[in-house]
Amino acid sequence: MVWKRLRDRNNVIALLLAIIAVVLVFRLVQLQIVNGEYYSDLSENKRIRRIAVDAPRGLFLDRHGREIAGNRPGYVVEIMKTEIVQETISYVAQELVEILAGNEEQIKLDFVIGDDPLRFKLGSGEEEAQWKEKHKIPEEYDAAQTLAFLREKHGISPGMPDELALKVLAILYKISEQSYLAYQPMEIARDVSMLTVAQIEERHLDLPGVNVEVKPIRHYKEGNLAAHVLGYLGSINQEELEGLSDKGYTQNDIIGKSGLERVLEEELKGIRGARQVEVNSVGRLISTLGERPSIPGNNIFLTLDSRLQQTAEQSLIETMEKIQAGEMGTKYPNAKSGAAVAIDVNTGEVLAMASYPSYDPNLFATGISSEDWEALNPQSNDPLEPRPLYNNAIQAAVPPGSTFKMALAVAALQENIITPKTVIVDRGVYRVIPGASPACWLWNQNRTTHGPENVVDAIKDSCNYFFYEVSRLLGIDRMEEYARKFGLGQRTGIELPGESAGIVAGPTYKTGIWKNVIKRYMTDTMNVEEQEMIDGVFGLLNVQFNTWTQMRKALEDIGINETEHINKLISYINASRWTAGQTLSAAIGQGEHMYTPLQVANYIATIANGGTRYKPHLVKKIYDQQSGEYRYNQPEVLERIEISPQNLKAVFEGMLAVTKPGGTAASVFRDTTVNIAGKTGTAQNPGYDGYAWFAGFAPYENPQIAVAVVIFQGGSGNYSSPVAKAIIEEFLKVKSSGPVMEPGNVLAR
Repeated sequence: MVWKRLRDRNNVIALLLAIIAVVLVFRLVQLQIVNGEYYSDLSENKRIRRIAVDAPRGLFLDRHGREIAGNRPGYVVEIMKTEIVQETISYVAQELVEILAGNEEQIKLDFVIGDDPLRFKLGSGEEEAQWKEKHKIPEEYDAAQTLAFLREKHGISPGMPDELALKVLAILYKISEQSYLAYQPMEIARDVSMLTVAQIEERHLDLPGVNVEVKPIRHYKEGNLAAHVLGYLGSINQEELEGLSDKGYTQNDIIGKSGLERVLEEELKGIRGARQVEVNSVGRLISTLGERPSIPGNNIFLTLDSRLQQTAEQSLIETMEKIQAGEMGTKYPNAKSGAAVAIDVNTGEVLAMASYPSYDPNLFATGISSEDWEALNPQSNDPLEPRPLYNNAIQAAVPPGSTFKMALAVAALQENIITPKTVIVDRGVYRVIPGASPACWLWNQNRTTHGPENVVDAIKDSCNYFFYEVSRLLGIDRMEEYARKFGLGQRTGIELPGESAGIVAGPTYKTGIWKNVIKRYMTDTMNVEEQEMIDGVFGLLNVQFNTWTQMRKALEDIGINETEHINKLISYINASRWTAGQTLSAAIGQGEHMYTPLQVANYIATIANGGTRYKPHLVKKIYDQQSGEYRYNQPEVLERIEISPQNLKAVFEGMLAVTKPGGTAASVFRDTTVNIAGKTGTAQNPGYDGYAWFAGFAPYENPQIAVAVVIFQGGSGNYSSPVAKAIIEEFLKVKSSGPVMEPGNVLAR
């Protein structure tokens, strides 16, 4: 019956129409009811877009409210993937890159292949292989072959230069990453010119999904000023994003990469706002439907005085130029790096922190070019090669030279090894220690001596002979103890990343070095696995043996019987012993001593205030944008060193004499109107010219500021003195007249 009816053509057509109708109804039910909410959302997201509004980053201001780092509006180019048909993404990316490159704009994104020369920039061969496998690229392809393969795959114009093709690929592969959210715009370039904005708008029909937004751009008002303190910004990387995504960060964010920008990232970030807007089919704005304003980041008031900071940086540059030209005496052409630190002796507040060479953090605010990055990162194995991104004030630990002598003087006076009236006769060459015969610098230079010296004279004249004898009487253990009390050879705890701990010369450091050597030998060569046996050898480092036989027996008792290993371990044990000759070297700030300018400045501040060591800090207070209240950073005492008034007076008098007629820095300070106490230091560095140090405080009668300056390969300690003089004179001028406020500034409490 059915088959008969199907023979009728009309019935067949009717049946087919019925089947089609059922399918259409079923599909309509699926679209409108089953998946209705999904497609409704999709439709709305195509028409109504929620745009994130970046919060302005918190300001950096100096202690008097002068702005050092703020924000300015800038144009940012973005791509919204959902507004581009998949088949045209490559075309849009190519057109956009052509516009940006033609106007010399910096494209934020980077690709795994670099140009000039073409090379893979992945960390290892294994990573390269994994990346090729993921993207279905033949394993044997090199960078050039891979680029050619990808150009063809994505239809990149043959006439486009490789440099630009790599930028196109960077955009395409960033869009394709699974971590990329389709409804979140992706930043391509920041702070583009009005010309670029105009060209994009003119071609908006050819560039669907490409938009230009106005966003806050970090701006460092004074360029290089305090660059190493403030730090710089950079695009968030994948690892950082994974750790910060739960705090509202996105792939477009610019975050602190160094300095206080990094340390105070969460204070500075602010809270992102949002705008709900209506857009047309190519993503162009039609109207704004609603807005939730952003909340700016918190403002950071620093302990720095911006004018004192300018003085420190400028005087450091000018002094190095004079040293290089020989205007201060002997010519030292390699005096190209240095640092200066000034501290409030009564609070630990850092008033100025200069490091040279420096850089302009504005270079990083919109994405630094590869050329600028390479210029800031010299590829040299020379440890004294000038490095602009290196903060010499906290990262460069170097021998302090004679600036260490006050620490030794305080130790000897307080331990009753000497008194302020004790006299030691400088005989030129010190021959008291068998096997060591160092001489005073005056003997080496002129074959004359200082003659009878007390501690005041010895500090004024920087008499090595005096301090050789004092160190022998005091002993290395107590010398090391007082160095640590003054905070030397340890991190200060300042709010900056990358601070070097430095080294205090003495048995503690030397023993630690040889323990590492012994452990490595026992585990790698002897194949010892028992920590008990290693600890047994460590225990022998503190035992005094009279003969080789005694040492051999001690090692055999631990369970070491092979002669080869016994001989090697005995040589290590002997090498780990501290010698009397090393004590003499340590007494004058040489040997293993390695201190940062910040440590030396804080040590001088501790002497200047009578023995209280404060924790150096850079943040004075923080203004909380949400609460409208200030959070103050209070001074923190780390150590109180007992120094009797008569002993402190002797050290003070010696340091004052340094800057007066007959002192080692008299020529620089002869025309100053304030009494400045100080100490020069020239630290030897084999193969290079010496480190030029000056450390001091002022005013002598009522200490307020302590300063430490070091110039690498500056030759003579006295040559760094003009920097300290300029800083102190500027500080006292500011202190006497008070800060001159600028419009809009807020006076710090």
